[in-house]
Amino acid sequence: MEKTRLSYDYEAAMCLQQGLYPVRRTATSEQSSGSVSRRFWVGRSGTLDIAGIGQVVSEMENLSATQGPRFEPAPILVHMAEHEEKFYRND
Repeated sequence: MEKTRLSYDYEAAMCLQQGLYPVRRTATSEQSSGSVSRRFWVGRSGTLDIAGIGQVVSEMENLSATQGPRFEPAPILVHMAEHEEKFYRND
């Protein structure tokens, strides 16, 4: 299951990096504090924020070392982890 989740994370990050779909960088108060689970409305990029991009990159690097380049973290995730960035912020 973990490998599947990380594969989805990688694909979502590559799509974002290539501009294939936009990411909304802010959440409305209804979205961030409503009765709907945060994981539901934010999709893969929000799930990365919740898990912690640095943690996801670390997991990908470990898997890449043992399972091959399929799990190498996407460059956008490495950059975001190094700069402690997130996809979403609550303004």
